[in-house]
Amino acid sequence: MGEREWETRSSMLPQCCARVEPDRLHVLEVSQGLIEFMQKTEEETKAYLSQPFEKLVHPSDLPRLAWTLQQAAANPAWIQHALLRTPIDIHKPEVGYYWVFVTIVSRPDTDGEPLFELGFTDTTAETRRLEASRREVSHMDEQVLNVLNAVRPALFWKDKNQRFLGANRSFLDFYGFADESIVLGHTNEELGWKDNLDQYYADEMHVLRTGGSVHRAVLQTRGDGEKRWIDTFKNPLYDADGNIVGLASAFTDITMEMKTRMEIQELNAKLTKSMEMLKRASEVEKEFFANISHDMRTPMNAIVGFDKLALETKDEEKREAYLLKIQQSSKLLLQLINDTLDISRISSKKAKMEPHVVDTNHFLESITDTIRATAVTKNVIFHTDLDFDGVQSISVDHVRLTKILMNLLSNAVKFTPTGKDVWLLGRCRREKGSKKATLHFEVKDNGIGMSKEFLPMMFKPFQQERVTSNGTGLGLSIVKGLIELLQGTIACESAPGEGSKFTVDLPVEIAEEQKRKKKQQDTPLGILKGAHILLCEDNELNQEIAVTFLQLQGMVVDTAGDGQVGVSTFDNSDPFFYDAVLMDIRMPVLNGYEAAEGIRHLDRPDAPSVPIIALSANAFEEDVKKSHEAGMNAHLTKPMDMKIVCDTLARLIYAYRMKQDALA
Repeated sequence: MGEREWETRSSMLPQCCARVEPDRLHVLEVSQGLIEFMQKTEEETKAYLSQPFEKLVHPSDLPRLAWTLQQAAANPAWIQHALLRTPIDIHKPEVGYYWVFVTIVSRPDTDGEPLFELGFTDTTAETRRLEASRREVSHMDEQVLNVLNAVRPALFWKDKNQRFLGANRSFLDFYGFADESIVLGHTNEELGWKDNLDQYYADEMHVLRTGGSVHRAVLQTRGDGEKRWIDTFKNPLYDADGNIVGLASAFTDITMEMKTRMEIQELNAKLTKSMEMLKRASEVEKEFFANISHDMRTPMNAIVGFDKLALETKDEEKREAYLLKIQQSSKLLLQLINDTLDISRISSKKAKMEPHVVDTNHFLESITDTIRATAVTKNVIFHTDLDFDGVQSISVDHVRLTKILMNLLSNAVKFTPTGKDVWLLGRCRREKGSKKATLHFEVKDNGIGMSKEFLPMMFKPFQQERVTSNGTGLGLSIVKGLIELLQGTIACESAPGEGSKFTVDLPVEIAEEQKRKKKQQDTPLGILKGAHILLCEDNELNQEIAVTFLQLQGMVVDTAGDGQVGVSTFDNSDPFFYDAVLMDIRMPVLNGYEAAEGIRHLDRPDAPSVPIIALSANAFEEDVKKSHEAGMNAHLTKPMDMKIVCDTLARLIYAYRMKQDALA
């Protein structure tokens, strides 16, 4: 700002132009009016006003001056005011301090640095009169003021022009003001407040114009910059004639209450969401069991119906056909039960990964051999393209991977017409410099495909776009759950008449190359002829079925109707009389676990090593684990697959007898 321009604007007023240094003003220009006001020369006036602040202002007014200068610097072009005591004793030496009303405006210089314009008004006489009036305030009024300063709510009052007339200690502390003189005579805007400025102006004008009240909760910034919630009330002030002359306002810090209210609202929202999820889960559960009931009744209806027909017919050829249909329906029912158990394991989070080191050259042989045989039967062409980039061994949950690929490939063959193709592509993508890798599989076919509308639903239980007589609608749901268990991903592309492509990616670890074990020779089933078996089974029908099957293989079978009888029967036999024990789990007196432990703890030479095989409807992984912990050698599930039962018995009895021979 040039000298001539400033002089032109303010030469007749008591004003000066200055820069602010840490402890003083550096006065650049003074007006003629200020020179006359000070009764000094221009240079003397500049020098006097450039003294340190403590020589210009009463010590108790220094905080107010510092705060006013800070506000002027922070809010350029906003007018700031301060009523200060200054020891100007030029023309009235009998007065110790003058009261001067200072107006401060901050404006940028031509080089961008802030300049301060200060205007001065001598208010000594008016201030002295005001002080005298204040001294005349009654003792009761002083007590009222003390009460206002003692109360918790912040209080302030304004005139009709929305300028502050007073405030209590809580208000000043909330905004960090040293005393009320900082706000007296100012509006919100002049104090540099910006939070809710328009709203406050509208609320105060409503009170002043209508005489109404306003209640509002707002977020406000304190003097230290912290955001706080306040609950504010505004009411009109009246004179003796009933005219509105101002307003009074009170507010309380309700930040903790608002936080609590918000937390309660958040908890209510979470609770509502949880209730909705529980309701949906209940509906899904009902739908799930309704579907299971329906799908189980379908094969069960066939079993009951054909069983009745088989009993009534005298035609042997028809009877055989009925029995074959009963067998087919039984297999479908068993598949549904097994699939339901898989879904239950996955959804209950009880299933866990069980990785094993496998040889990549051979770990898919059982899958490809099985699918190729199925494809040949249907006259579908099965192609494989498996290239694992030289990786010899990986650590992977081979059982779960087998189930995933078997489900996908079985579906591909099932829904691919005769003469069409099914492909299995497999790759191993290694991470550079790491043992981590990704198994990538693609199962493709050029079969009937799926509609766009069905694709989002295909991984949900019991969803089938085309209902078949040999499917449960659970296969893809199991696939999805197992892939998520293995921390992998699956994607599908399909269109009607164009086939389907499923892409599976599973994280694995590259393992050290394993020496491939020679395939163990099957134990001859002839070893079972004459073998003595103790069958512990409380259900008479299951007992009869098992005894009949075992006797057909030439075994000699003794039975026990509960676990305690089973332990006693074994204990009363000659050492090494029984070659194996088949143990049901759910039995009276002693269950299968307790009975197995009882046999293992008997004081006889064959008790620690006699093969004990669980034969139970309990098919979860934890059931298998409990069987092994109880001392059993194997865990087979019902309904019995007699080939698996005989193979297991032959293997364990062979090892048991070899051990006996070694000890003899």
